[in-house]
Amino acid sequence: MQRVIPHYLIIVCPKCGLVQYVKEGQKSRKCPNSKCKNIINPRRVIVYAHSSDIHQAVKVVQQIKKNKHEMHEMKDIKSILEEVDYD
Repeated sequence: MQRVIPHYLIIVCPKCGLVQYVKEGQKSRKCPNSKCKNIINPRRVIVYAHSSDIHQAVKVVQQIKKNKHEMHEMKDIKSILEEVDYD
């Protein structure tokens, strides 16, 4: 029997803009931002990236949060993904 490897999606809360990851197939997630607490449907938001490795997903979220004030375009997220992908 083949083992199914979970995938993680990098998403942004549509209400507050917090970057986070969710497991692919997850039906909902409460935004961890204490001021927001929005219920997010991962199937209805933009997926910025995905990963089959939880550690890589965490690194991507951390890098995006760290550089968020400098990020204005999708190409900035792609450059972060390339950095984390080959560490």
